[in-house]
Amino acid sequence: MKSHNRTFFKGLIPAIQNSQRKEKSNYEVDSPLTEVITLETLLKFSVDRNIEDIATAYSYPEKIKKNIGQIVWISPREPHPFLGEQLASGEFFNCRINSLHMRNREEVKVPKPDGQKRIFLIGASTAYSAGAVDNEETIGHFMEKELNDLFYSKDKMVEVFTAATPQWSSTHERILIANRLARLEPDLIVALSGAADIFWTCQGQDTLEVAPDWYQEFINHSNHHLNLINQPLIKKYPRNIFENRSFNRMVENYLYNIKQSAYLLSQDNIPLLYALQPSLITSRKSKSKIEKKNYDKFEYRCAIQNKSVETGYALLRKSLSEASINNFLFTDLTTIFDEYNDEHFFMDSFHFGDKGSKVIGENLANIALPLIKKD
Repeated sequence: MKSHNRTFFKGLIPAIQNSQRKEKSNYEVDSPLTEVITLETLLKFSVDRNIEDIATAYSYPEKIKKNIGQIVWISPREPHPFLGEQLASGEFFNCRINSLHMRNREEVKVPKPDGQKRIFLIGASTAYSAGAVDNEETIGHFMEKELNDLFYSKDKMVEVFTAATPQWSSTHERILIANRLARLEPDLIVALSGAADIFWTCQGQDTLEVAPDWYQEFINHSNHHLNLINQPLIKKYPRNIFENRSFNRMVENYLYNIKQSAYLLSQDNIPLLYALQPSLITSRKSKSKIEKKNYDKFEYRCAIQNKSVETGYALLRKSLSEASINNFLFTDLTTIFDEYNDEHFFMDSFHFGDKGSKVIGENLANIALPLIKKD
């Protein structure tokens, strides 16, 4: 690697870092590759979403409207040699990312304390809980609280770490399990997943190649900063587009990733639970006025390259429910909101305020309980 390339990966120029910190709030991070995106930023660049679409998905909409500039949608990310990118550690408004790049204030202790049960929640932006006002209103935290309540103990016997990053696919999940999570003494790995693989496929990407392909995204970001300081730019990394990449190929890749992960975890008797994440597009719930408006918009938007998100979901659901893989369990969460009448959960097609995150977290807790409960 040339010297000017090394400069970037050691960290951006201090003057640029300081400027970003002053403009972007009180977070502390050495050299993030991307900047924090708040709800306010999201709405500023959105052509068809407004504050009402988002705020009423929370149990306290007026507070959301008042503080949209302080609520993190996506925290900064940084390079990772195998994953392409991961969350940058640090404090971003009320979003804390620990030293292992998980959305938790707590650190992962190894060896694990006696009597402790440990779960890692993996996935993309839904599992990360994009838009949660703080770490205490993420899906992982609601899951943790419910599990500790179910254990009938005043002590915190169960800990759930949110090891998810927006846009990660099942390939990222497999790499993360093999390279990091399997060594951290988990009792259970839970994947809240599915949508990212569908969207990568719709965009002409092969989901087995998408992790290294993300290196191009880092080159784009680094070139932006290098250009600001008049330094030579990094040569672009070739990006493969498969115009005819099918959902059948996506399912094959998904099952491959699961088989590899499940086998690795089975060596230490660690179960792998995959939960197909809820989607406004596939939900049969009685939709609120805003959800109906969003559904009409996203149904059109998601018909990418003549591929239907609903078709992708149906194929994943069928293949995962019928899969015969040792050490693998599957649950379909696409129907968990169907019994609610006119209540607003979805702020877009895949993301939730605290109301929806609580329902998902508590459902996952009840499914996970028998997998970790003491005899």
